[in-house]
Amino acid sequence: MSGNQTTNVTGAVTSGFATFGSQVVFIDNGTYEAQFWAQTTDETNVWFLKWNSAGSSQTDSTPVAIKITAPSN
Repeated sequence: MSGNQTTNVTGAVTSGFATFGSQVVFIDNGTYEAQFWAQTTDETNVWFLKWNSAGSSQTDSTPVAIKITAPSN
């Protein structure tokens, strides 16, 4: 696995993200989408955070919600 990526991937979208309540969403033509997925890596407790525009099931991945608030204890 490589280190942190500091440049945009070709075709990457960097605008259109907003918050809906405390959740991060993407607004596409007025539709709110939340399609973040966490995919396993070869390193323990390290995950790839990916955007899954199709919203379909992904191998070794699980859907996640990105929130702007910390979980309560």
